[in-house]
Amino acid sequence: MPDRLRTFLQGLIMGATEVIPGVSSSTLALVMGIYEAYVEFLFEISEAVKRTLWKPFQSSNPRSLKEIWGNVSWRFGLTLIGGMVVAILGLARLLEFLLGVSENGVFAFFFGLVLGAVWIPFRRISARTVGIVSLIVLTAITFFFLFHFVNPVAVDPPLWLFFLGGFIGVSAMVLPGISGSFVLLIVGVYKPAIALVSSLVEGDISFMLLTKLITLGLGVLLGFLLFIRVVRYALQRWHDVLMAFLGGLMLASLRFLWPFAVTDGEQRVPQLPWNMDANVVLLYGLLILLGITSVIFLQRQRSNYKE
Repeated sequence: MPDRLRTFLQGLIMGATEVIPGVSSSTLALVMGIYEAYVEFLFEISEAVKRTLWKPFQSSNPRSLKEIWGNVSWRFGLTLIGGMVVAILGLARLLEFLLGVSENGVFAFFFGLVLGAVWIPFRRISARTVGIVSLIVLTAITFFFLFHFVNPVAVDPPLWLFFLGGFIGVSAMVLPGISGSFVLLIVGVYKPAIALVSSLVEGDISFMLLTKLITLGLGVLLGFLLFIRVVRYALQRWHDVLMAFLGGLMLASLRFLWPFAVTDGEQRVPQLPWNMDANVVLLYGLLILLGITSVIFLQRQRSNYKE
């Protein structure tokens, strides 16, 4: 398979997962072995944006825009981002429909996906010391209890909340374990954001819709410029620590994705599988297995490509 086609398909997979709360596109980047390249591309973009914005204030020897943007790995980056954009725009309405039909069914598949991928950051830790293991456990326990307070309320949020969601959400996009959609859900703008994308795809454009999208985009831009540097620095200086943190975060995210639940108003209430209908449990079990199998397939594809 040609490299660009493979990268585009990887982007499609990453974009599809980013629309679902609880699963980060970076999780799939880890599974497919392109996480470091993905972070590096995002850093190159953030550096170019920073230098472009700073350019008017330089009094001597300012670099040309060609020089500033010439160091970005466009071949890889645009192909990957193109796949992500196609998936997000193409799947927004479908996922809105599927979440309405069977939210638990969608969550079951992604529960299996994260469960199958959770061992990947652990495998990449070179020195499994007591401190590293303790960090994994502490991160998993801390976020496991924090996720208890997540409640996907359906409201009409103010503009500042769109900005906050974009600012924090883009940070989560770089971290395997939780997605930007999950952060949008936490701050209460996930369903409105999905509705905005659906309206945009349908051509139903209004001044308020554009205002909300621009506000969300500004939050994304600022968060992107600040946070990607932190992640890149951690990858270079504290690789094992970052992998331990990400592994713990992925373990904790399984709580939110637990598919055996009933909806009480806007609140998902977890249930034990044996307290639910046997046919429903079987269906969710098969979807979990499908998620795990998908990770194994992607890992094997990556191994075959390396060979």
